[in-house]
Amino acid sequence: MRLSSNSFLTWLSGAGILFLLAASSGAGAPCAVYAQDAAYAQGTRGNVTGSAGSPGAEEAEEEDPVQRVLRERVDEYGQTVGVVAGIIRGINRYVYAHGTLNRGTIRRVSGMTVFEIGQLSSLYTTAMLSLMAQRGDVNLTDEVSAYLPETVTVPTTLSGRPILIEHLATHTSG
Repeated sequence: MRLSSNSFLTWLSGAGILFLLAASSGAGAPCAVYAQDAAYAQGTRGNVTGSAGSPGAEEAEEEDPVQRVLRERVDEYGQTVGVVAGIIRGINRYVYAHGTLNRGTIRRVSGMTVFEIGQLSSLYTTAMLSLMAQRGDVNLTDEVSAYLPETVTVPTTLSGRPILIEHLATHTSG
């Protein structure tokens, strides 16, 4: 089974993935990356393709529960200076943002804000791989080459065996 980026997005959609990226009070490095089932976010409204509260977004009579939590974390509790939350649920994608990229700046975060997450990306990747393995979408004993285009030549381990997904996840491919 070859996974294209589209099929990976389809898998993420089915998993109901929620992610959060938060700007720190320092030089813009993130202080949190979080992935969780989005089932708790039942109160979200509509299919938002930009940031909630951006021009063109529908004004709701009540504050959306996800937007409220973000506002509280930034404004009331001071846990971060800015946060972006994304929820993928089926074909709907919800993006919420509140705050700024750095303390003391006016540069607001949005669904288009680029965060430098560095080494934290390995935690996110490992969590996604674990979920995919649990759901049967990928097998840790599959050869890496099964998920890459045929034009890619995958080297073997030092012992001459094919590199498996398990090797990549545990950094033991040699």
